[in-house]
Order: sequence, then structure tokens, then C-alpha cells
Amino acid sequence: MNKQCIFLDSEGNVCVGIYVKDLDGIICGCCGGLVSMEDAVILHWFNEWLDIQSEICGDYGELREQIEDKINAMTPEQVQAILDGKKDFNV
Repeated sequence: MNKQCIFLDSEGNVCVGIYVKDLDGIICGCCGGLVSMEDAVILHWFNEWLDIQSEICGDYGELREQIEDKINAMTPEQVQAILDGKKDFNV
């Protein structure tokens, strides 16, 4: 099943995309590229399908901003620990 998500890419950027089960990767909403699950950490799964306007402008846009603010407040070492699977991320 395909699901929308907010994820952290391998460079520590907060992105939005669609996980495609058949590809076992995420189609990035920012660049359109395919991001391997090995190169991403899922920060939030959406339980319902949203249109782009809802995600960017609506309530879920606020969730993304909260996540970005939390990531931006972390040290590079803390972000790397999340990417390495050594630290959990909680909104």
C-alpha cells in the first residue's frame, strides 16, 4: 500500500513524499526522485491521503513545520544519530 509520509533524507533535510511499496522507496515531493528506504528515516506516516494544498497550507503543513523546527534545533550529531538509527525521533 502506498502511503504519504514526512521523512528525513540522508543529508538531514525534512521532506514529504509517497512511499511506494512496489519500489520499496519514497518518491520525494520536493525533487521527484526515488529515495531508498535505506537513505531515509520516516518521521511521520499520514493515515489518510492528503492533497498537496492540504499538506503545505493546512493543518499538516503545521505538523511539518513543527518537525522541521525540532530537527533544526538539534545538533548535527543528534541528527546523524537519527539517520544512523541510534536515536528515535518523536514529534
